[in-house]
This record gives sequence, C-alpha cells and structure tokens, in this order.
Amino acid sequence: MFAVSEKRQFGSKAAQRVEALYSTADVVAQRQQVMQALAPRAGERILDVGSGPGFLALDLARAVGAVCKRD
Repeated sequence: MFAVSEKRQFGSKAAQRVEALYSTADVVAQRQQVMQALAPRAGERILDVGSGPGFLALDLARAVGAVCKRD
C-alpha cells in the first residue's frame, strides 16, 4: 500500500500505454460529451480534480485559457 505522500513513477512505455488508452475512440467521445455538457467559455476558471494524464484538462485549457489540475 502506498502512503499518501508517495507518488508512482511511470516510464516511457507506461506513459505510451496510458496515452494510447486515453486516445481510443470511446474515451475521446466521452471527453467530447463532457466538453459539450460543460460548455466552457474563454475567461472561466476551472479546477480539474482527479485529472489523471490531463487530456480533459488540456481540452478545457484550450477553451478557457488556463486550467488548474490536481490528480
């Protein structure tokens, strides 16, 4: 079990697997649905909690200008 202060480290192969998973059609469609539901506008302030690899946070930042993300 990990202590709260410990962080998991990923190598490049693990990072590539995560990126591949988050780039699948169903996950991309899910992000698009979230973006439509949120309808973010430029200038809004967004906090993305549990952001994981940050794909949704990146989409949100493109829409509003900046996002604070915490995993």
